[in-house]
Amino acid sequence: MRSGGQSSYLDQADQSYRRAREIRHSFDASIHPLNREAAVLCDRFKLTRQQSDLNKAIELHRQALPLLSKQPRQLSLASFDFADTLLTLFNETGLTIHLDEAIGLYEQALELNPAPRFPRAKCLNGLGVALRKRFEISGKDEVISKSIGLHEEALKLCPEPYIERDDCFSGLASALARRYMKFGEQSDLKAALNSYLSALDLLSSSHPKRATLLFGLATTIRIFLENAKQEEKLEGVIPYYREALELLPLTHVDRADSLFGLAVALKTLHVQRSLNPHKFHTVANKSETILDDILPLYSEPNSSGIMSKNWLDYLPIPNIFGSTNLKAPSMSSRASQPNMRERAQIDSPREKPRRSSHPSHGDSPTRLLSMANIHAPKHRLSASSLQSDAVSAISMTHGQYEELDEAINLLKESLQLRPPTHPARIESLRCIVDAYTIRFGAVGHPDVDSYRRELNALEYGFKHPTPSEAI
Repeated sequence: MRSGGQSSYLDQADQSYRRAREIRHSFDASIHPLNREAAVLCDRFKLTRQQSDLNKAIELHRQALPLLSKQPRQLSLASFDFADTLLTLFNETGLTIHLDEAIGLYEQALELNPAPRFPRAKCLNGLGVALRKRFEISGKDEVISKSIGLHEEALKLCPEPYIERDDCFSGLASALARRYMKFGEQSDLKAALNSYLSALDLLSSSHPKRATLLFGLATTIRIFLENAKQEEKLEGVIPYYREALELLPLTHVDRADSLFGLAVALKTLHVQRSLNPHKFHTVANKSETILDDILPLYSEPNSSGIMSKNWLDYLPIPNIFGSTNLKAPSMSSRASQPNMRERAQIDSPREKPRRSSHPSHGDSPTRLLSMANIHAPKHRLSASSLQSDAVSAISMTHGQYEELDEAINLLKESLQLRPPTHPARIESLRCIVDAYTIRFGAVGHPDVDSYRRELNALEYGFKHPTPSEAI
């Protein structure tokens, strides 16, 4: 597909979508033809990243919406689909005007679907996702709390075997994970992991939705390990980033996120191997995967009905939270395991005032580098100083570069999938500049200069001159 098969692949995809459109039209008369066409184009954009498809989809949605003002059912479906398309556009551009319009349309669709109608669950999930995106910008606790509440309400409307149930768990897991990353509450971490696993329980091993769930699960655990200063145990998340990538076509809209997550894990592992090689002697068998080990094996509660230990003590995760003699079932045997709703529930730990989950850093080079990355946007001078000290210390170590070289290649691919205005591009640029600096040190590399110029332009809000322009 990369080297010449792209055109034939897109032609085949277009023919398939046209046929699917005809079949859908014959069976679902409740969807306006313009909305049907727009939904197909939006889905195709997610697969092929052809911007013209997304632009045309938005144009068709705007044409259709005024035509349905007196048809509540069709208006509800049209509002929801239009909101989904705008949310996709927001994910590409980061412009809050698109997010605000999407939220308004989700709310309109929700008003047209009073409880307990099943379509309401779909609207609740859509609005919940949009509010999570708003929380990522504003950081307001009430926004993410509302998002979580919407997903919980949707879950109540979708008992098994409703097909929307996995989306309820997926949205709830993402919202809980995002709140954990902000405030660091273990109760949110526990609930997020359980929700991710519940969603995965409902999907087959080849289902494309698994990619998003595996990425979210791996990223949540990666953040936990970084906060717990146990980065040497990141090997366990790598198989799940890789599995997510295997489920996504090379041009899929979500592929860049998994590429970035895997690259960050590999880069951090390289740094840890160089600075703290002794830590890797105690890591469990690498063939064990996090998802196998993370399945909860719960002990019986005490006489009062309350678990007597912290919930982490009940998670048999030798690769993450510490060694244990318990053995979790393998992925091949998961089908015989009880669903998450049938597993014993652990009482949440005592609530504590929320606080930032950023770890307190020591003076090691790795901590300095992490601190530099955290504070880079707001405190550029101090961050650069910390980063320089960290890279100098790392450059004095010796080790293999396979992980770091792979991380650099993954970041390059991720950047190729992100347009110049993509909101996540700056984070990818920071990471690849760090990786090049660690890899080549004072010797430097020709590629890093162009990445650094683009990074500076994005951070300072203006275009730096190229060497030819400077002359």
